[in-house]
Amino acid sequence: RLWRGDDAAYVDALLGNPNVARTANLLRSVGKLRQGRSAEIKRFGKVLSVGIKEFALNFRQSDMVGYLVDRPQVSVIALVRRNSLARMISSQMLDATGVVLVSNDRQEGRPERRQLRLDPATVLADLEIVDAERAELETMAARLPAERVFRIEYEDFLATSERTNDLLARMQEFLGVPVVLPETRMRKILPSDPLDTVENAAEIREVIAASRFSELLSAR
Repeated sequence: RLWRGDDAAYVDALLGNPNVARTANLLRSVGKLRQGRSAEIKRFGKVLSVGIKEFALNFRQSDMVGYLVDRPQVSVIALVRRNSLARMISSQMLDATGVVLVSNDRQEGRPERRQLRLDPATVLADLEIVDAERAELETMAARLPAERVFRIEYEDFLATSERTNDLLARMQEFLGVPVVLPETRMRKILPSDPLDTVENAAEIREVIAASRFSELLSAR
């Protein structure tokens, strides 16, 4: 209501209004205190860069396709997942089971493996949605000058811990902030073949093999 339905003005405030950023940092600090993680609290005066995380399709749905083009001061980190099948399965796994927690209490810190059952009648429509989001992100990034975009492929980012740290360092250099490598808890949840987590994998594989997404079955 504060921005009267103007989504672009809302995002502008998130990115450029110091009062909004200060309030957000205060709420974050309170949350860290409640979690007993006071060491992670950051004074607002030390905040060097402010950003948001959003899906590309939401820019289109909010009639903001040209938002980034019109704001040359905004840098973009484009996280792309090449394999739309893996992206779809991980999203549906999350919807079906809740947040997948990787705990240090589990052997080698690996998440609990769970089975997912996909609907063969809707799997191609679901894939179309996920792939359209990937294509939208690629299109949005391509419209911007190369120096404003740092493109990361999900598969590359989590390939090894060394590669993760390398890309994190380059990302911070891109943003113009000091390089600090945090302790990350990011893990790949799915195996190399995402259908290994699907209960009716043979049935789903047959449906996808007869579609334009057949090449995703061999992609890693």
